[in-house]
Amino acid sequence: MLGKLFSTTLSVLILTGCAINGTENKSSSVDSQKILRGSIYGKLVQNGDGFYIKDQFYSSSPQARKSIINSDRKTNEWIFDAATFYPGFETKQFTCEESACEALEELANPFIGLSFASAMRGDTFEEMTKRKGLSYEQYDPFKDQNNLSEYAKDATAGVFVAAISPWLLVAGVADLADDGDSFLTKRINKNVYFDHVAFTNEIREQVKLKFGSFATYKKVISQIVIADNKNQKYLENLNKELNFKSYKLDNLRTSSKSSRTHYLREIAPYSINLPSSLEDLDNYFTSQISDYYEQEKLRITSEYDKYYDLLAADSINYYSKASFNSVDEIENARIKMKRLQKQEELLGLDTSTALLHVNRSEQILRFKRLKNTNSSLAWHSFIEKYSNSDYANLIASAKSKEKLALKFEVDRANKRKQAQELAQARRIAKLESLNKWRKTVKVGDNTFCGRVIEANSNQTMFKLALSVKLSGYSSEQWIHIDNIYQPWQGCKNVNGNLSPNS
Repeated sequence: MLGKLFSTTLSVLILTGCAINGTENKSSSVDSQKILRGSIYGKLVQNGDGFYIKDQFYSSSPQARKSIINSDRKTNEWIFDAATFYPGFETKQFTCEESACEALEELANPFIGLSFASAMRGDTFEEMTKRKGLSYEQYDPFKDQNNLSEYAKDATAGVFVAAISPWLLVAGVADLADDGDSFLTKRINKNVYFDHVAFTNEIREQVKLKFGSFATYKKVISQIVIADNKNQKYLENLNKELNFKSYKLDNLRTSSKSSRTHYLREIAPYSINLPSSLEDLDNYFTSQISDYYEQEKLRITSEYDKYYDLLAADSINYYSKASFNSVDEIENARIKMKRLQKQEELLGLDTSTALLHVNRSEQILRFKRLKNTNSSLAWHSFIEKYSNSDYANLIASAKSKEKLALKFEVDRANKRKQAQELAQARRIAKLESLNKWRKTVKVGDNTFCGRVIEANSNQTMFKLALSVKLSGYSSEQWIHIDNIYQPWQGCKNVNGNLSPNS
């Protein structure tokens, strides 16, 4: 029947920065006469027929909004708000079916009751203050609660004590059913409620027994609230350091392709426990917190050094054998090895083999890239770079390649020179042929732009009957002997300016 209910062990750690309503703590400055609601939680424990308050306190409620108690056995621990003495978990009333109510009777819980009507004793803190017309500031949990008992009187016919967990007040009793049962088909006839009056009165009594007075209790809780704020700051700062170290380890592991799993153990927040004596509390919690996080810092450093050493060894081993596809990859590897080289003595490692492999890989890669080049300058630069550190024994081959490149460059230069000389000779021959032809031009000869129809006395100017005529221009034109070309070169007439086509 109870198979659907689950359990989780109560945490004893300070869960920093949270309140029952999911909001952050309201202030870091605490008046010793006023405890902030929802900032600190205590735990009431039933021991036989009696109760006591545990020495541990929390900065959030482990029971908030979900079950953390095994509901198929007696519930004997309850989280309470240190400011109001109200439960640190959901306690809203709900109704049960007749047969489901029978299941509740099988359990025993001193603060759970059933009623045929809505029970005022079952009002949550918010419901109680609203019904009474109280604000939070007006509510004082340290005063006698008899007035609340008067206010909370209700129809209690048929009330009985049943053992259920606070979680049932959230989940509803339908979860108590076996898989084959269906209580939803039964008649709803009772309300299940949490007796807040009995609960808060019991806590008041236990507070007086444990702390001697409410004044001492308020002083202690105020110190705990202050300490919890310091706790949060210590934890936040140390978590930043932990995250940074984890980031460095992750980078080292990724770059070395290491399959080694590693992690820095998370920081367990300081657990606030009352000292054996409640006197001289002013510096007790803060000194305890400081000492605790100093030890945690030493622990993180030790773990980091351990994993760093292992991953550094993996990195060196990887870069002693790795294949590289680019100079950038090689340069990154060299940077990593140079960093580790500075820590060789500290780490007890030897990076020489890895650095030799990295440098050798770079020389081979650069040689392969130059293999088909005919640049003697490129080969000369390669030889200069590795002349004093021929890691891959490639200098001799590079010098041979340089000689071949020099020969190729000389041959290419000679061929270029010969081609230029031949072109120049052709230009000269063409010009000589043109000049020779110009000396023979006379009236009646054909030229590039038409026939010569007239010449001056010294045969330097010739009038042509244009073969390429333009509208608006004369069909005849005088032209100097130096601008006359052979007929086969063709005519171009642009706005009366004559030139050969080729």
